[in-house]
Formats: sequence, C-alpha cells, structure tokens
Amino acid sequence: MTQRMTAAAFRTRFAAGQGGRRAGRGYTDREGPVHRAIMDYLRGLDAATGGDLLALHVPNGGHMNARYGAAVKAKGAMAGAPDILVLWAAPAGAAGVGWIEVKADRGRLSDSQRRFARRMEHLGVPLAVCRSVADAEAALTDWGVVTAPGEGGEPCAR
Repeated sequence: MTQRMTAAAFRTRFAAGQGGRRAGRGYTDREGPVHRAIMDYLRGLDAATGGDLLALHVPNGGHMNARYGAAVKAKGAMAGAPDILVLWAAPAGAAGVGWIEVKADRGRLSDSQRRFARRMEHLGVPLAVCRSVADAEAALTDWGVVTAPGEGGEPCAR
C-alpha cells in the first residue's frame, strides 16, 4: 500500500533536500548553482554593455514522461543541446553566437552532448564546457566577446 504524506510534511521534506526523484539518497543539485552564477555574470555583462549581449537558457534537459518528451521534441527540442545560448553584437552589424554547457566539478558530457558539440564544431559555432564563472569568462574572451583582464580594464563586449 502506498504511504500518504500531508502537504505540510512534503514541503518540509522537500525544503530539507530530501525530496525529488532521488528521495532518500541525499540528491544535491551541483550544477544549478554554477548555472545560476554564470547566468548572473552574463546578465551583468549584458547590462554593462548596453544590451550588446544576450544569454538565455535552453530547457532541453531533464527527465520527462514519454508524452511530454514527444511533444517538446516535435517543437524542436534536441538531445544534447547545451544549457546556455549566447548572442552578441559583432562588427558590421552581424551577430556572434556561442553555446555554454554547464557542468559540475566532475560532470561529464553525455553521448548526445558530444554529438552536438561535434556538429557545432562542423558549423564553426563555438561551444564551451564551463564549470565556473571564470570558465565562462575565459570562453567569452577566447570567442572575442570580451577583452581579457588587463587589456583595457573591465570586460566589455567588442
């Protein structure tokens, strides 16, 4: 027989980090805090450059039931797509584009993420695996989006 739980008990258990799909095993979201910190950095960079950079989360991942999974796939979701899409103003009115895949310290790319990365390489679109804000800043510097520290002070979009 299924054991019932009150809503108050559920909220207490969930708030204590004991809920979710891995209840009882102490599941901790190690990637989420890194992801939020990188998005905060990118939003700050957007504000500092007067809107010359746009970053958005692509909610492709996660576990979902078959019906919902089929619906989002029909709408264009693609397995392996990275977490963050970055667009920036480039010279001559063009736009630059790059992807950031956020991983926790020991997180590894899945097979579908490696396939997506190879496809981006073929298309000439930069993709970086970032485990920290420093990694994201280094990627944006490599892509020519921001100046490296010491090349004119604070990072700014080019």
